[in-house]
Amino acid sequence: MDKLALALFIIGIILTLASAVSGIRISEIMYDPVGNDYDYEFVELYSNESENISRFYFEGIDFQFPENTMIDGYLVVANTLSDFQIRYPNISVEFEYKGSLSNSGETLTLLNATGDIIDSISYEPIADEGYSLEYYNDSFIASNQLHGTPGSGYVVKEEPVSNDTNNTDSDNCDVSLDISLDKLIFQNNEKVKFKPIIFNDSLTTAGEITDIDYEIDYFIEDANNNVIRSLRTTTNTNTKTFTPDIDEMDKVFFINMQIRPECNDTNLDNNLAIKSFYVIKNTSLIPNIEIKKVNLGTDNKVKFGETAKATVSITRGNSSKKTVYLYIEDISERAKLNIDTKSETEFTIPVQLEPNCNDAFSDGLYDLIVEGFDLTVKTAVNVEGKVKSLCQGSNYDDEEDKEEESKSTESAKTPIVIKSFYTRVRNFYVGRDIQIYAKIENKNFTDTYNVIFFEQTNQSNKTLSEQQILIKAGQTFPLNFSAKIGLKTANFGLKIARNQEVFDTKKIPIFLDFQDGELGSEAVEFGTLSESGNPQNKAPEKTKGLKVTNISQQQKEQQNNERGAVVFDNGESQRKSIVNYLIMGISVALNSLLIWKR
Repeated sequence: MDKLALALFIIGIILTLASAVSGIRISEIMYDPVGNDYDYEFVELYSNESENISRFYFEGIDFQFPENTMIDGYLVVANTLSDFQIRYPNISVEFEYKGSLSNSGETLTLLNATGDIIDSISYEPIADEGYSLEYYNDSFIASNQLHGTPGSGYVVKEEPVSNDTNNTDSDNCDVSLDISLDKLIFQNNEKVKFKPIIFNDSLTTAGEITDIDYEIDYFIEDANNNVIRSLRTTTNTNTKTFTPDIDEMDKVFFINMQIRPECNDTNLDNNLAIKSFYVIKNTSLIPNIEIKKVNLGTDNKVKFGETAKATVSITRGNSSKKTVYLYIEDISERAKLNIDTKSETEFTIPVQLEPNCNDAFSDGLYDLIVEGFDLTVKTAVNVEGKVKSLCQGSNYDDEEDKEEESKSTESAKTPIVIKSFYTRVRNFYVGRDIQIYAKIENKNFTDTYNVIFFEQTNQSNKTLSEQQILIKAGQTFPLNFSAKIGLKTANFGLKIARNQEVFDTKKIPIFLDFQDGELGSEAVEFGTLSESGNPQNKAPEKTKGLKVTNISQQQKEQQNNERGAVVFDNGESQRKSIVNYLIMGISVALNSLLIWKR
């Protein structure tokens, strides 16, 4: 009997081990693929022998195997068959599930037809974007193959064997760490993508590190030091992801990283990196203006006197204001639009350009501006030429006829004149860089003239540039100058001379600290000086009740002259969004505190 009992015991152990060895298991999970979150997801099963899995089903995703389904080795269930087969053309897959895998982790369970659990895995998002979780050595680890290994097992990387057994100065290094974020403000439940950037500062030519082994510990916390994503370790610089899910209207998060290189790091102070980002829950309530396109015709130009049409996307949101204005700086009237709906709406708005019959403005780039809800959006448009038919029979034509009649007399007195000298800037403050435009008309004969651009202060004149230009008879010669407004700047001027004879001079007075728009929409331009040196056209006087304020540094940055699409808030918007600025201030303070603690 003892021998029989022993034999039965041994047979039981063998059957138990055989059952364990031949079990079906979940072997790979791709929950965060590169590209669309859903299209390239997959789940892989493995069995070391042929088994019938008819009507087996999953909890966590929506799928049940059909009748007569067999598994022998690896079997893949994809989220989207068409996309999976594009990325993995050599992998045979027949099954497609509904739903999606969570990027923040969940429990995935395989059950048989009677509801018995075959395998279950509760995973955490320890793999970087584009890397799957694979079963290896009795646990799930991050795959070391981009896009995973569907239809095959985990690939073990061979570690290089080093023959260097001596610890010399060549092992010293100075490794520094930074964090790259694709942007700083995210919507709630929007995927945040970030990655470590590593540099070996001990190299002769600093660059991203490629030849030193390292480990990076990282975690994510909020402004109250609550850990939102627990500490993890990575050995690569692949893109990581985090999907915020907040209950508040907005929240600030911090990514904390520390690198541990295997070399002898001689400077540990730069091994830490902290990066903050901001999450907003309900962006539909935030006012927004976006210029989608400007219809300028096939040549991408518009003439003075023509109508430009801008397609604008407008979201009023929670703003109490309803009015939006569209215009082209200096050269058009304002088009007005009242917005009643709070949701995003698209409009096509026409704006009529001035005919510019008197050539007061030169061809070039002008800002098309949309203002509303305390926001200002700009984009550059190319204005070239004019509709001449709009200027026929105008007073300007009469004046030109009179000038033609007295051309010989006028030419004898002033063979060359400064036809226009102006700037499109309407507010001046110390340190601002401005562009000044001019046109010189030669009414007499071809000759070389001295063109002198100068700055006048209360004490002296300073020549900023002087050049000799050959101007042909009858030619109108355009010029532009760059200048920086100084504390003592009173005027910028232009002088045309030949030898010791001065033919014409014009100046632009500089009155500091006017708010944007308070000087009107006209360009600042003044006439020729008289012989006494006083301008024949008076500079604009400060009108009664004109508001004069100091321009803050932030407003100065907002009032830049850069071309292209620019969005900024004015002062009132800044006051309304004081909470956001306070949060960002706290972010900076916490960054400093965390760095000091480490």
